[in-house]
Amino acid sequence: MHGAADSSRNPFCDRRLAERKRRRASRPEAEIDAAAASLDPALLDALKLAARRLEALGGGMIAVCDGEVLAELALPIAGLITDEPLQVVDRRMAALEAAAKALGVILPDPYMALSFLGLAVIPELRLTDLGLVDVRQGRLVPLAVE
Repeated sequence: MHGAADSSRNPFCDRRLAERKRRRASRPEAEIDAAAASLDPALLDALKLAARRLEALGGGMIAVCDGEVLAELALPIAGLITDEPLQVVDRRMAALEAAAKALGVILPDPYMALSFLGLAVIPELRLTDLGLVDVRQGRLVPLAVE
């Protein structure tokens, strides 16, 4: 993924994350919601980098921070499938999960969750951070059937 990082900079952006958490903790809830609607120029730069890299890969999954690609998995076959060996895919997914966790993501398997969010073949159901939601009825759906 990366070589050794120097002591002045963490490749997973821990300082930026800690600062964002500190600022959020000191703001009233309404202000947090309003702030979440505005884009930080650094975030916009990260989104541009991710989009360019994903285009070059032919689709895939990526983690970026501070102008660097931290981890990636190319999915060049229709933007959904890779032709890499399973061991390579496993190693790259582990790197993606580690990068997401280091960036402060608390969801288990965030890339799998994101993969289902835009699935048009499941119009009635959506996977969220709270669980599986029945969109039509506006309620959580159990993941196991008894």
